[in-house]
Amino acid sequence: MILHRLPAILVAVCSGASVQAFEVLFVPQDHPTIGEAIEASSNGDIIQVGPGLFQENLHIADKQITIRGWWPDDPTIIDGGSPSISDFGSCIVVSGASSLVLDSLVLRNGTGSSIYGITRGGGIYSEFATVEIVDVTIENCSVELEPFGSSSWGGAICNYFGTMVVESCQVKNNHSDGQGGAIWSSHGDLFISRSAICDNTAFAGGGIFVQSTETSIDLASLNNNVSESTGGAVLSVEGSELAIYDCTFDSNSAVDGSAVWTSVPEGIIANSTFSRSNSNGEGATVRLDDLNLAGTSYRINANTFCGSNGTDIIGDWQEDEPNTFEETCPALADLDWNGRVDGADLTILLGLWGTDGSGYLADLDCSGFVGGGDLTILLGAWNP
Repeated sequence: MILHRLPAILVAVCSGASVQAFEVLFVPQDHPTIGEAIEASSNGDIIQVGPGLFQENLHIADKQITIRGWWPDDPTIIDGGSPSISDFGSCIVVSGASSLVLDSLVLRNGTGSSIYGITRGGGIYSEFATVEIVDVTIENCSVELEPFGSSSWGGAICNYFGTMVVESCQVKNNHSDGQGGAIWSSHGDLFISRSAICDNTAFAGGGIFVQSTETSIDLASLNNNVSESTGGAVLSVEGSELAIYDCTFDSNSAVDGSAVWTSVPEGIIANSTFSRSNSNGEGATVRLDDLNLAGTSYRINANTFCGSNGTDIIGDWQEDEPNTFEETCPALADLDWNGRVDGADLTILLGLWGTDGSGYLADLDCSGFVGGGDLTILLGAWNP
C-alpha cells in the first residue's frame, strides 16, 4: 500500500542535502528577510528564522533547502496578505527541481498565485517539486475565483505534479471558491499523517481535493469541513489509490459524501470514526460513485459510523472486517462511549497528554495534539 512508501519519500527529500556540506543562515541576524536568505542559500542549507512576524511572499526555485522557524511559544509567522505583486499572493511558491522542508512555521493570510486564470495555493503553491511540511500551521488563507478566471485550487496548499508530505500540521480556517478548501493535489503523491484538517470550506472538496494523485491519510483529524457540493472532508477523482487509516471525521458537511466522496477505482478506508456527518438527509457519509465504481472491490473495514443525517455508505464496497453503525453518537468528550463524561474519559485524555492527538477522539479541539484545550472541553461536558 502507498502508506508504506512514506519513509522512502522522506529519505528522498533529505538525501540531496545529506551528502554535502551545508550552512545555517540566520534570519534576521545574517539576513534581514527570509527572501534574502533564500537568495543567498545553496543546496542543503538550513535557513533558521527567529520568532516574529515576517510579511513576505517567498519563491524557491531549483533549490534543496530547509526553512525552520521558532515553535511553539513564540512562533515564526509568515504572513502573505500584503503581496507586492497582486498575482503572487501565496505565502510560499516552490517550483522546478526543488526539495523544500518547512519546519515549525505559521503561514497565514495568503491569497494564492494566479496562473492562466487559476488561483492556486493560498499558503503554499508547489509545482514539479518535493515539499515536506512538519509542525506547520496554515490558517486563514484563501483562493478566490478572479473575474474571468476559470477556477481556484487549494485554499492552504496546492500540489501540482509533485510530492507533498504533511506531518504533524494544523490546516484550519482556509477557503477555496473552487476545489480543495485546505489541500488540492493533482498528478503526484500526497501523504498526510498526524495532522488536523479542520474548519475549511470550498465549492468541492471542503477539506481535501485530489485527482490522479496517490493519497495516504493516516492518524488525521478531519472535522467541520464544508463543501457546497460533494466531498465535505475528502473528494477524490480520476485515478490513483486512496488510503485512509485511523482517522476521525466529525461534523463534516456536503450535499453528498459529507465525509468522503470518491470515484477512484480502488482503495481502503479502515479503523476510522465517522460522526455527526451532514448530507442534508439525502446523500451519504461515504459515497462511492456508482457509475465509475460498479463491480469494484473498494475495502471499507472496521470503521465506526454514528449520528449521520443521511445514509452511511452508498456504493459498491467490500467489508473484510465488520464496521459498526450507530444511529446516535455519544457526547464529544465521551471518549469511552459509555454515555457518561467522567473519570474514565479523563484518564484516557491524560494518557495521551502532549502527544500528536490527530486521529484520536481525545483531540477534542482539532488542534493536532492533546492538551489544555481538550481538557477544558472535557471538563465543561463533565456528566458522571
